[in-house]
Amino acid sequence: MKKTDNNRAISMIDSTLTQIEKKWPRLYLAMVHHRTTNGEPMTFKDKPWLVDLYKDEAHKITVVKASQIHVTEHFLVTMFSLAKQGKRGMYILPSDNWRNLFVADRIDKLCDYSPFYKSAIGATDGEADTRQYKSIFGQGWKFVGSKQRNNFFEFPCSVLMIDECDRNDQDNLVYAYDRLANEPNPYIYKYGNPTTDGFGIAKDWLESDQKEWFVTCEHCGHEQQLDWWKNFVDTDKVVWFLRFADGSPECVHCHKAFNRLGKGRWIKQNPQSMESGYRISRLFAYKKPTDIQDLFKMFLEGLANATVMQNFCNNYLAIFFQDKGAKITREDLMRCAQAVVAPSSRSKIRCIAGIDQGRNFTISISRVKDGRRIKMYLGNVRTWDEVHGLLDAYDVDTVVVDASGGGYAETREFVAKRTGAWMCYYVPKDKVTKQYELKYEENVVYANRTETLDLMVADYKQRNISIPLDYANILNGEFVDEMMMPTRVLDAGMRPVWTKGKDHFFHADGYEKLALAISGMFNSETVARSWRASRVSNER
Repeated sequence: MKKTDNNRAISMIDSTLTQIEKKWPRLYLAMVHHRTTNGEPMTFKDKPWLVDLYKDEAHKITVVKASQIHVTEHFLVTMFSLAKQGKRGMYILPSDNWRNLFVADRIDKLCDYSPFYKSAIGATDGEADTRQYKSIFGQGWKFVGSKQRNNFFEFPCSVLMIDECDRNDQDNLVYAYDRLANEPNPYIYKYGNPTTDGFGIAKDWLESDQKEWFVTCEHCGHEQQLDWWKNFVDTDKVVWFLRFADGSPECVHCHKAFNRLGKGRWIKQNPQSMESGYRISRLFAYKKPTDIQDLFKMFLEGLANATVMQNFCNNYLAIFFQDKGAKITREDLMRCAQAVVAPSSRSKIRCIAGIDQGRNFTISISRVKDGRRIKMYLGNVRTWDEVHGLLDAYDVDTVVVDASGGGYAETREFVAKRTGAWMCYYVPKDKVTKQYELKYEENVVYANRTETLDLMVADYKQRNISIPLDYANILNGEFVDEMMMPTRVLDAGMRPVWTKGKDHFFHADGYEKLALAISGMFNSETVARSWRASRVSNER
């Protein structure tokens, strides 16, 4: 009898799994064949919020997530599931080194743990099982680092999987979408920690249906999205404290402590969108009994340290963090706007300039008064001849030009022909011993990108720069948009960096700030003696 009951139970389980396999193939794959990085089977008992993600068959999914909450496992399951359905894809990571480590640690090791996965990766040729390319169920899958633009060429596919979205090179990601040109209904999946408002994964999230996990209070039945400030912490205006010592959240309705890991459901905040989106935070994800107490310690440290607070918000709460000093704001620009006072007609004026290269040359030119930069020109030109003409018209003494955004030969020719011209290469902080280093024989300046841009932004924060009163009208608002676009965030290695995007004026201003340092100017307009003569005299 017991044997019969046991057989009946097994039969019921098999029947249930068969139904799951037909209806939700990813969930079936996760339950039956997938293994975690520790080689253990997947379980959803302590992760009820994760089930719907495996059931979701949408072609576009954006997941704003905290760190280390099993979402990468979903990416891997989805990749094998789509390959089994005959889909060819590209898996994108921030860099080639990141890619190599990921493939070795997550995919190759996964094949060691799961015979099913191991049999799926069949080597059909010499390139079918490498760190860059694998044949999965006979379908080609390419693993690329976004820093190298060439990685995105010559690989048509049906699926893009973009991991650590904000850490990727945003300029190069544009080329990834070209790989989907022949696919009428492509799959596009994006995962990552948010960094700043309106950028990367946060921007994509706003275009999705914005599903948030609502937990039900077991006392009054009120459903609520867990919020750190509303549910977990409070302040008496002197100190911050946990609402309940054991880390339980306080219900906003009945004010009782309730179970943050209890019954819940996903609720769309933007239901009119056809794109699927989820936000997954540590507030409803269990790691260990002291989860909330550990988060509280980090929160307290973050109150006095913006870097820690950004990490707390981005990587644990899965929300963006915006420090007031982390970008140029509209208020900063307004405070720096002043009517330009014409110099004396007897003055000799020399200027400094910065040039960022892109489709056009974006140029910023300033004169200097008591160490303060005063904008004389902000705009775009199309040719090197126009660049020379503009610099001549403003008697530019020192100019720094982007070395990487245009043609190498043309840029070298420009700095070789023009006295006081330098081409700038950004290098890691440990490669330069001071603010910048000059290589005179090649007219090259080496500088750290973050430090250079920090100094430029500080001019706007400290009102040490003057921009025209009509700055908002420059190129139909492009100047304002590009100056406000970059944000100072932490990269994957917890190093501060400025985000990338359409930011040509921002970088032109950074190069101009560098030109000021190289020139040594304090005043660029004189009557009797030139600033350079005075500088040389003082140095002697």
